[in-house]
Amino acid sequence: MAITFDDGPHPVYTPDILDTLSKYNAKATFFVMGAHAQKYPHLVHRQFLEGHEIANHTFNHVYGGQKNLKEELDRTANTIFHITGNKPTLFRPVGGNYNDFVIETAIDNEYLVVLWSWHQDTYDWKRPSVNRIVIKSLQT
Repeated sequence: MAITFDDGPHPVYTPDILDTLSKYNAKATFFVMGAHAQKYPHLVHRQFLEGHEIANHTFNHVYGGQKNLKEELDRTANTIFHITGNKPTLFRPVGGNYNDFVIETAIDNEYLVVLWSWHQDTYDWKRPSVNRIVIKSLQT
């Protein structure tokens, strides 16, 4: 099982997530938005220092098919590189929405596209109980 987080970093939730991951010696992949990374570089730096994967989730959280996707990816990659010294290699399309243009743009820019298991979506964004998230995560 891989633990992933999208749309951050967030000034309140990201530190709590990092504290919890640290408590259990767990690692995660953070699909960061470039605009948020620029606002909170210390959080991206902390993610990096604690051994988590930092990945690209566009700069402004744009949905697929946009003509400026390459620019969105580049701006985010440059921001992450400026903070960590590493260029991200993973990309998650916003909302999991993709088409040929999104995939081809990602591949042309040397990204591996990472989605999630559709059948195991925990709908955590709907704020279910912790127990419901755990139960859904453990279902096969």
